[in-house]
Amino acid sequence: RTTGRLTKNVRFVDAEGMKLSEINMECNRRDGKVMGSMDQMYPQMLEGIKIINSPSWIQIPWKVIRTIMPKRVVSKIDFIEPSK
Repeated sequence: RTTGRLTKNVRFVDAEGMKLSEINMECNRRDGKVMGSMDQMYPQMLEGIKIINSPSWIQIPWKVIRTIMPKRVVSKIDFIEPSK
């Protein structure tokens, strides 16, 4: 860090065509563990997570999940729909 600037991380997830049956829970568990560790050790590094082309069904679990997540994490997650 010779510049003295803080490096931020933006994560893009393209969820086009994603099906609930295709979600690998073990992969999600590992990814969540890594993201949780990064957030605990370096909370300022995550600028945000941008979810692109999400299927409509994703909003149902998101409404439940976001109520139990910390507000600072929820504020960093954005669902981006493509312009038609």
